[in-house]
Amino acid sequence: MTRGFKTWGVCLSIFWKSLKSSVTEREQGMMRKTTVISIVLIICLALTACAAGHSNDVSHSQVSDDTTEKSVVCVPWPEKESADTENVAKSMTIEFDNKSYTGEYWRSNIVFLSGKQIDKYKFGNKGVFAVAHADGRLTDIEFLGRIRAGQKSIEDCKDEAVRIAAQYIDVDQYKLTTKTEGELHSFRFQRYIGDMKTVSQVSVLISTYGDLVQFSQMMTEEVENLTNRRDIGEIIKTIGILNSDKGIGLVDEKIRSMYESKDNLNYVINDKVMVVLDDEDIGVVVVADVSWFEYPDKLDGARESFLLREAKE
Repeated sequence: MTRGFKTWGVCLSIFWKSLKSSVTEREQGMMRKTTVISIVLIICLALTACAAGHSNDVSHSQVSDDTTEKSVVCVPWPEKESADTENVAKSMTIEFDNKSYTGEYWRSNIVFLSGKQIDKYKFGNKGVFAVAHADGRLTDIEFLGRIRAGQKSIEDCKDEAVRIAAQYIDVDQYKLTTKTEGELHSFRFQRYIGDMKTVSQVSVLISTYGDLVQFSQMMTEEVENLTNRRDIGEIIKTIGILNSDKGIGLVDEKIRSMYESKDNLNYVINDKVMVVLDDEDIGVVVVADVSWFEYPDKLDGARESFLLREAKE
């Protein structure tokens, strides 16, 4: 813009000198008023041209930064509804907190948020542990008969919860929330990327007596591997695309299509969680509570979940 003003200044100078050399002194006086008006008009044109050029640059940048044009698809979640119970080990031995536990196969199920299968094993009458069906990694262990009342506060038990969680995660990268319900202190370590909650979490339950009652983890390695292999900025950008008005609009369309025959349909989105898919693609799981009225005045409802992910090319 500075270069523009200099150019226009040179042009004005030449214009004025040519006027002075071509007219008499009396004629110069007569033309001064006309010249002033011309100068004002020229300056206005210069300002307008510079402003227009600057405005075009901003619009182009905004268009270039717009990432919502990428295709997003919405599908029901979890994608897999039933567990594979045929290809399961009949017994399993795991390590937890420097101790070994051997259990006999009990049952399998699909975890709602992760969409992954876990296989559960009972170790005598002492408890139950679960492992990931894909690789046998420990996902959960629960000790029976350890819920008993005591005098230990949630702060008294916090160091123990952090010690156990630190064997599986870098606790500094997780947000810790705590609460007490009856005789149990709950410690949840939740990982976020940007403002989005991820599926990666660790939960520790300790009784008010001070005994460990339950430990569980969900997709901690998957999210850690994702952040090690991909740029955080790129991950946040993808989450933004999936969580955009366009993505949430697809969820709205799905719900209204599924319940188009219901009267006074309403729904509330109560959770959105980033998940890592099998091919290390990123997805956002949207959980919605749907409600409607059955004739004449009975309120009914259901919980639905959907996966938002980028379309495959």
